[in-house]
Amino acid sequence: MQMAADPAKRKTFIESSITRMLMHGFDGFDVDWEYPSNRGGVPEDKENFITLMRELREEFDKFSPPLLLTSAVAAGKSTIDTAYDVIRLVPLLDKWHIMAYDYHGAWETFTHHQAPLCGYFADEEEFLTFSVVSGGIHFNCS
Repeated sequence: MQMAADPAKRKTFIESSITRMLMHGFDGFDVDWEYPSNRGGVPEDKENFITLMRELREEFDKFSPPLLLTSAVAAGKSTIDTAYDVIRLVPLLDKWHIMAYDYHGAWETFTHHQAPLCGYFADEEEFLTFSVVSGGIHFNCS
């Protein structure tokens, strides 16, 4: 995303986002960039996403109470690995909106659970990570 790569454009984006939030009485902002470094993006998008989120966090923390910062993020491991530096995002985000409805869909040549809580016994290879449990949410699947 060109905006995230350019300091001046990021500044304009952040300032205008805050202006709109305050104008409409919102208490925060959700960033839904699908997906840094993917879908025609560049490898630098992963770092640019961190920079954008860090700068948003710095500005949002100037308010009392601080404005909320959330992000809608991919659920599949292959996209997570290329799009997000999760360790560096943890202290920046108030909430993560994991798009668990995106594990499977019309792009596949077979029918599967769209948002599986637990893995399917016949899953293989990358599909072993396509479930809510594999994403780190813990509960009993038996």
